[in-house]
Amino acid sequence: RNKKLYGKLKQKYYQNGDMSDKEFEHLRSLTYPNKLKDNILYTWNHTPTNVDLNKLPKIERALIKLDRLIGKGAFGEVYAGTMMNNQLVAIKVKYLFLNLFLRN
Repeated sequence: RNKKLYGKLKQKYYQNGDMSDKEFEHLRSLTYPNKLKDNILYTWNHTPTNVDLNKLPKIERALIKLDRLIGKGAFGEVYAGTMMNNQLVAIKVKYLFLNLFLRN
């Protein structure tokens, strides 16, 4: 059953040997649709501006405890963590490419 469902989803969203932005938009709509739909970082056809980024909520580093590394890639790392109110969170830590260029 899962293979059949995967096959249908793959046909619908896998185009030209590359995952489409449409697939990511669909997957995002399935999880937390009310929370993500207003977050400019989760749109696929708009590059966020500084004004957009300043509208995002800011969480002080002292309020977050990093528990363990979940994964990492070319753009940064993702940690599982907890906030001071014991809420479980995932924390994305982005690499600053400007610093990488300056070091090399």
